[in-house]
Amino acid sequence: VGVEKVTGSLNGQGGVLFVRAEERERFANGFVYDVELTDTEGRVQERWERLHLRAISGTDYKGPWPEGLLTPYVERSLLALVPDARVSVAFERNGTLDRRDSSTRALESALGGTGCVTRRADGKPEACDGRNVSASHSGDLTMAVAGNSTVGCDLETVTTRPPEIWSDMLGVERFKLAELISRETEETLDVAATRVWTSTECLKKAGAGTSAPLIFTGTASNGWLLLTSGELKIASGVVQRDGEKEDLAIALLTATSHKEAQKAQVGGGNARV
Repeated sequence: VGVEKVTGSLNGQGGVLFVRAEERERFANGFVYDVELTDTEGRVQERWERLHLRAISGTDYKGPWPEGLLTPYVERSLLALVPDARVSVAFERNGTLDRRDSSTRALESALGGTGCVTRRADGKPEACDGRNVSASHSGDLTMAVAGNSTVGCDLETVTTRPPEIWSDMLGVERFKLAELISRETEETLDVAATRVWTSTECLKKAGAGTSAPLIFTGTASNGWLLLTSGELKIASGVVQRDGEKEDLAIALLTATSHKEAQKAQVGGGNARV
């Protein structure tokens, strides 16, 4: 729509450039960003202050998604279901890195690129600034989330399995939930069961325990679902990615206040309905 101030100039500069954008404001159908274009040494070549953007169509586009757009797509899908969520998301292609180093890099990105990550004796990552973090792997893709309240995330490729296998994996109550989601959304049982599996993994990471209740609450127009467990909220999506045959199930857990986060961290007992 417009930009309030542009400083610097590329002056026909060639070579690799990086674009870094920070959201300043969000409206019903618009956004305001500050944008920097930097060279490979991190020097700012051009800066756009308060770039105004307007969403006009495509909000229900379901893929296939380029990998570079997964982060904003997942963050916006979470906000559509949990408007007061304050969670940052990052995806990292593992490449030559092992899972530990890949998760560290993804977590640092989710923390804003300047945050540091340490490891407890059991290997669990912690952010130096006190924010809560979580990471998950699927194949050579790593996902990380960071937030001030309780967070959790999980990735899983949708795989075809017989119903009895899903029942054994999920347990009786969770399998009934998968059947309910399958009926309500007209998805296959494999998709619905993978949603439940990833949501359950998020609850484990949040310390809520395997016996914590899990309730199907509603759907968004783009196919994402909201599940709840007491004060904890889980956004569940299934996405198609460019160049990949299998769908990817994504689950993000968040609590909406520090008080709720503290409840979830005390062994999970207080996070149940």
